[in-house]
Amino acid sequence: MATAVYPGSFDPVTKGHLDIIKRAAKINDHLIVAVLNNSAKNPLFTVEERVELLKECCKGIQNVSVENFDGLTVEFAKKRHASVMVRGLRAVTDFENEIQLAQTNHALMPGIETMFLATSIKWSYLSSTIVKEAARYGSSISKFVTPNVEAAVEQKMAELRSRGENVWPPFLVQETLRRFDKTVFLKSQHTQSGGYSHEKDRYRICMPYRHW
Repeated sequence: MATAVYPGSFDPVTKGHLDIIKRAAKINDHLIVAVLNNSAKNPLFTVEERVELLKECCKGIQNVSVENFDGLTVEFAKKRHASVMVRGLRAVTDFENEIQLAQTNHALMPGIETMFLATSIKWSYLSSTIVKEAARYGSSISKFVTPNVEAAVEQKMAELRSRGENVWPPFLVQETLRRFDKTVFLKSQHTQSGGYSHEKDRYRICMPYRHW
C-alpha cells in the first residue's frame, strides 16, 4: 500500500491546495497532508487551527488524513513509511526550487520519490499569501477558499484589528519585496536603469510596515 505525504504550511489552505490534494488522493492509496509547524515563521493560524481547517476541508476524501509535524519532511515521511512526496507546481519559477528540494530529499532518504503535480490553470496564480493580502483589505476571498476557511480568516483578521494590531505580518513584507526585486530584475534585462533608485523604492514599500 503506497503512502504519500503532501507537506506545506497551509496558512490557510486554499482551493489550489485542495485541487492538489484531491488529485494526489486518486493516485495514491493513502495521502497524508502534513502541516509544518515552523517556528521561524509568523503564521496567521496556529498549527492546530490549520490542521482542523484541513480536516474539515478533506472530510469527504476517505484516503486522506491530516497531521502536523516538526523538523525535516523526509524524517516525517520515514516515520509514516511513506514512499512518495507530493509537490504542486504553479509556474516554471517553482520548478528550480522544487527540483533542488526533491534531490536533497532523495539524498537524505533514497527510498522517497517526489511526485510533481501541475496546479490547475484555474488556481495557478493562487497562494496563501494572496488570500491573506485580499482579506487584509476587506476583499471577498470566497473565490479562493472554502466557506469554513473564509469564516476563519475573517474572524482572525477581526481579532487582530480589535487588538489594534497591524494585520500585515513581516513575512508579507518579505514576499512583497521578493516580487518587487524580481520585477526590477526582469525589467533590467530589457531597459537601462538610468537614474532609477531601486533601494529608494524598496524603502517606500517598507514604510507601511515600519512599526513592526
